[in-house]
Amino acid sequence: MNPDEMYLNVRSENSTLVEQSVKQIGPLLITLQIVGGQVALPLFVGTMLVLSNKMQVVAHPALINFCITWIVYSIIYCLTVYDRQEDILGWGRNVCTMQGILVHGVVPMTATSYAVLIFQVWSGLRRSGNVWAARNHNATVIIMIAAPYVAFIAFSIFSAVVVVQRPDLLVRSHAYYCTISYQPLFYIVPIFAGACILITLILEALVFTKALRLMRIWRENSQENRPALSMIIRIGVFSGLAIVVLVACIAFTLMKLNVFPYFIQAALPLVTFLVFGTRRDVFWTWCFWRKPQKDANELENRTATPNSDVVQELQSLPQNSYVPWSV
Repeated sequence: MNPDEMYLNVRSENSTLVEQSVKQIGPLLITLQIVGGQVALPLFVGTMLVLSNKMQVVAHPALINFCITWIVYSIIYCLTVYDRQEDILGWGRNVCTMQGILVHGVVPMTATSYAVLIFQVWSGLRRSGNVWAARNHNATVIIMIAAPYVAFIAFSIFSAVVVVQRPDLLVRSHAYYCTISYQPLFYIVPIFAGACILITLILEALVFTKALRLMRIWRENSQENRPALSMIIRIGVFSGLAIVVLVACIAFTLMKLNVFPYFIQAALPLVTFLVFGTRRDVFWTWCFWRKPQKDANELENRTATPNSDVVQELQSLPQNSYVPWSV
């Protein structure tokens, strides 16, 4: 028996009870995927694009791209749900094969897009900024947008090669999506995602420290900045989410199979929407029957005259950088 067959047998034995549990909550997992990634996030992205065209909000491409990757993530995980095939024969086999290949690419894709987003936030808060990025803004945006899809294509190609060589490794994983029971993939994908999350946690700590410093300066000068406070809260939420996802990655890597990683896996698109879709400008757009209210604090900030410390702090941010108050 070769190592892959041994790995498959061990994984099958360990996952018997888990499979039964996941099947029981299968409808819930599918609902989370669809509501978050195929209803809520497309609504949010569409709203942001419309408002951006009307110059009503600032939506950085890294943020839009981050949400789009989660939409792709959700659709790929639901391919066999829409196909409604309980077996993997005929056309169902083709859909299952395609899904089995792509699911190993969407996880690195979303992890990379998350790292790119937080890196852009961190770059926007640095004093000196990146000279090359400032001079080559379009190239920087293209690289940020393309990086997640490069990871997606690379892992998908690797998975496709595995399926061509070993079609017997294609399995229907826990009732609602297909995957490839290939040992290196079960290690490489979570390790890559975990590495991206560790990088983002470090960057988030730097962003959090910098943002708190800015908040302290504003508070000392009686200048409350609610968008900045909102950003700090979102960073904290993302940090907690990243730690949870990291634990799920470790569980997958160590084959500590239980319902928890699968629940996190299905809930991520909805959580992404809940974190980003709570923006006030987007909320007022959806509440089209109500007239937007002016924030008194915003008017006060416009009339207040900051001292030299605040001016120096704000002017130190690089030009054309994404200062993430709009997140």
